[in-house]
Amino acid sequence: NGEDEASTPEASPNPQPNVAFICEYDALPDIGHACGHNLIAEAGVAAALGLKAAMEKAPELNGSLSVIGTPAEEGGGGKVKLVDAGSFDNIDAAIMVHPSSSHIVRPFKLAQNFVTVTYHGKAAHGCRAPWDGINALDAAVHAYTGLSLLRQQMMPTWRVHAVITDGGEEPYIVPEKAVMEAFVRAPTVVELKILKAKAQAIFESAGLATGCEVEVCWASSNAAFYANLISNPTLANLFEGHFSDLGLTDSKSTAFGGSTDMGNVSYVVPALQPMLGIETKAKQHTRPFQEAANTDVAHERTLTAAKAMAMTGLDLLLHPDLLVQAKHELNELVRLNTEG
Repeated sequence: NGEDEASTPEASPNPQPNVAFICEYDALPDIGHACGHNLIAEAGVAAALGLKAAMEKAPELNGSLSVIGTPAEEGGGGKVKLVDAGSFDNIDAAIMVHPSSSHIVRPFKLAQNFVTVTYHGKAAHGCRAPWDGINALDAAVHAYTGLSLLRQQMMPTWRVHAVITDGGEEPYIVPEKAVMEAFVRAPTVVELKILKAKAQAIFESAGLATGCEVEVCWASSNAAFYANLISNPTLANLFEGHFSDLGLTDSKSTAFGGSTDMGNVSYVVPALQPMLGIETKAKQHTRPFQEAANTDVAHERTLTAAKAMAMTGLDLLLHPDLLVQAKHELNELVRLNTEG
């Protein structure tokens, strides 16, 4: 995922306020830019060029501009590592756009954590003496079924999805090891903790029911934990106004999908990641979306969105009080998302 290739903002002689545009660069195995990272980077660079031109024509503007290249969004947590490294410490607002099938200024992105569950049983001959074995695959199936049954009591906005990646070697050998991997997602970090506890109980009970030992390994590195996205109200309102003036209309969709490491950025600075419709009905992470992300229409839409980004950045430099307001909103929204 190119995690070592991140570019970070340099210290500025006049760092306040410092507006950052985010340029993701990543791709998916086999299907390349099926999440539109090419357009994300294009929008960030174009927005920066536009705002830079405005700043050069008005040197009295008090502020600076940063362009932050962020690799490894697809599971590598590139932005999380940059946050931990202090790359956003002198940033006052961070803005990017993400291609999609519709325009959504305030998208709903979930907090997520990854877990690997390993069951250890005892091998035995599947025909001669299966009673001598302890079937680790049974434990994994038990856990998978438990997650499926849990969905009846899950909140409509919670998500758990899993696969069994190791279920044994041969059908005539009672599997002594089985491995399941899962993503657990919820709208806030508080709800995610609740859902994780429920999943943990299922994983442990499956081991107990089958006589297997169980190892539950929640991904512990910060990069493996994506916070939910907090769309800053001040930034969203500014962007939406320019977006509309440029002829693009927010769909006001409340649908949610996936998670992003931009969520972690949104917990430390006022941030915004609108979804940009690129004239396709295809969903991300598919070949049709990959094709749509390389059309003339997609590039034209991206440049239009870049103009809205640049004008939003200019608003923040012209009116520093807006950043004060945005930071107050950030503090309150972080409190609400972490305290329940």
